[in-house]
Amino acid sequence: MSTNWYPHFQDNNEIKDVYIQAAGKKDAASSGDLMANLFQVNWNTNSRHAFIYWINGTIATRNPPDRVRQVVQLEQANNAGYFYQPFPIAKPMGQGTASQNDQYYLGKLTRQQRDRVLFLAQRVPFNPHSRTNGCRVWLRDLLQLMVIEGIIAQQVFDHVCRDIPLPERKPEA
Repeated sequence: MSTNWYPHFQDNNEIKDVYIQAAGKKDAASSGDLMANLFQVNWNTNSRHAFIYWINGTIATRNPPDRVRQVVQLEQANNAGYFYQPFPIAKPMGQGTASQNDQYYLGKLTRQQRDRVLFLAQRVPFNPHSRTNGCRVWLRDLLQLMVIEGIIAQQVFDHVCRDIPLPERKPEA
């Protein structure tokens, strides 16, 4: 796991744009790009990581400067199982990150709403050893709670779940 930059780039009371990042570019799969086509083979498997983020600041000493984003995600540690960090995590967002991965806009959230997302994330159940329900299922469950609480719109949820895609929870095998 990389260094947590949160102590240096904490969240604040500004209203912030909140996104989901899904690994890879869905449109690239039909572009004829060999790597994208290889990625397409596993498009509907749990191999496409997805997470929520918002920007907390910029590392100005880097050239070019890197934005630091706070992430909300279920992570996997070297196939050892899934885990959720119950404390805030902030990571630099590399220069090509946004253009190399699909970005989905969830909306402008207040600090109170972002804190609620963090609270809800801790309450989404997950089996750390599941081979059936991975990070995208966990994210879908979190987004459903966000719809119920009025944090995001149902239309946003429907679009994201269909486009990434975010599968529904299934019984464990």
